[in-house]
Amino acid sequence: MHPADSSIVGLPQFEILSIEGTETVEIRARYLGTVSCPDCQGEELRMKDSFVRILRHASLGIRPCYLHLQSHKYHCLGCGRYFNQRFPGIGKGRRSTEPFRKHFSKALIVADRFHVIRLVNEKFLACWAAFDPKGRANRGLLSLVRRHEENLKPEQRIRLFEYLRTHPAFGDLYVFKQKLCRLLRIKHRKARQCRRLIPLFLRAIERLRAWGMKPLVQLAETFDSWKEEIARMWRFTKNNGITEGFHNKMEMISRRAFGFRNFENYRLRVRVLCG
Repeated sequence: MHPADSSIVGLPQFEILSIEGTETVEIRARYLGTVSCPDCQGEELRMKDSFVRILRHASLGIRPCYLHLQSHKYHCLGCGRYFNQRFPGIGKGRRSTEPFRKHFSKALIVADRFHVIRLVNEKFLACWAAFDPKGRANRGLLSLVRRHEENLKPEQRIRLFEYLRTHPAFGDLYVFKQKLCRLLRIKHRKARQCRRLIPLFLRAIERLRAWGMKPLVQLAETFDSWKEEIARMWRFTKNNGITEGFHNKMEMISRRAFGFRNFENYRLRVRVLCG
């Protein structure tokens, strides 16, 4: 191993095979250390498969850097476990190395409000089908039920609430869903204000569980698992809207061209139209 390899990668016992790229640096490397089973620590292993793991790595100057790491799948002959090779300085299941993650050590994950509310609507509509399948199939009613209450016109509000009066059980669920969406749509709050909203959100999770319907119980479990990330939406408004927009543009480029046989042509087209 070249003595400079470890210092360039910033990880122990790695050998650099090649370094390519000008605007974006691609480092291809392999691990030279010993491999052992994560369960029994045995080193009597049989290699079953090979693949390349691509990881975001610490930038070189202002140039983004990606590490292409040769990896293997093993079968431990001692305990019988199959596992993918693990490396020092790279967490299990991570898509970035620890040197990269140190640059953002205080970063927090914030749930995307659009996807959270879309999930609420998805589970809510699944419950509606259980209450009234015919009403759920009515496209006019579906359009009204999916809207936020404040966006309804007077005549639409009258039509919707006439339907809800004839289906009181579903009406109670509709009212709860509107309150939950209003809670999730709150923005630009300070830390003290967010702490006052947390009990409301926790009570909403318990209410979803108490309903007993499978879609709502699933929603409650998802909210409970992601409660911290969802609560951060009240204070931080960052989202992946820009990424979603670029993704839509890229799909349109591919559809208009009826696909690209050459990836380099597709990449250049994306850079021109999305740059």
